[in-house]
Amino acid sequence: MLWAERKDKLFVTIEVQDVQEPKVKVEDSGHLTFSGSSDGKVYSLELQLHGAVSGTDAKVAVLPRHVIIVLPKAQAGPHWGKLLAGAGKAPHFVKVDWSKYKDEDEEDQEGACFARHRAAVKSLVHKDKGISHVVFSRVPHPLLSPRSGSYGRPGPVPA
Repeated sequence: MLWAERKDKLFVTIEVQDVQEPKVKVEDSGHLTFSGSSDGKVYSLELQLHGAVSGTDAKVAVLPRHVIIVLPKAQAGPHWGKLLAGAGKAPHFVKVDWSKYKDEDEEDQEGACFARHRAAVKSLVHKDKGISHVVFSRVPHPLLSPRSGSYGRPGPVPA
């Protein structure tokens, strides 16, 4: 089982291939229950999360290799730092999903970066011609600048 979090939601991925009759129950108190079968074996999972979530707004996606559950937190705020309630280490099967992981600082930077990018694109749009005539040649690329060559390596100044 993998998990990742944001300030406002949790991602829980249960790795079960070709799951049949999956049942997911999420309570607002943070109690998560999963059951399903695959290849004749019955799988079940019962967790008490570190904090409260909005069980009615939870989203479940059943895919061929795993089940993804997106759980909105009851209140957006700082990261919990751990998935399960109680002291001590998490069970051996609970691991961080590094493909979805973002640090709190990265979330803040992502929002600021997106706002700067949107402002840059807005400044390039010709007011009289609309969005279809954006001059993309003027969009600065973070790895290509007049002082660097291709892919951020030092090189000759492009013409």
